[in-house]
Amino acid sequence: MESSVVVAIISVVGAGLIAGLGYFMKHLVDGIGAKIDRLEARVDRLEEGLNDLRVVVAKIAATQQDHSAKLQHMMDHMMSHGERISALEVATFGAGAKTPTSA
Repeated sequence: MESSVVVAIISVVGAGLIAGLGYFMKHLVDGIGAKIDRLEARVDRLEEGLNDLRVVVAKIAATQQDHSAKLQHMMDHMMSHGERISALEVATFGAGAKTPTSA
């Protein structure tokens, strides 16, 4: 074969391979782009869920703090009842007497 025919065949085959490779690469890049878009959407959903969880945890913490304050108030109230009972016992029975609560 003549060298010009060989060069033409190599050129046509090379151009075909390059075109096929370009076609393959374009679809590969498009596929990767679609996967990245899906991953970004999933990350956005996860971030929204995480923000919702943060709100719930903040509400739980506020409720716990409120309950703790109420419990402390109730304990203080109960202790004041005990102090009043002790004062009444001392007033009624005297400072050194045996009382129903001190026995």
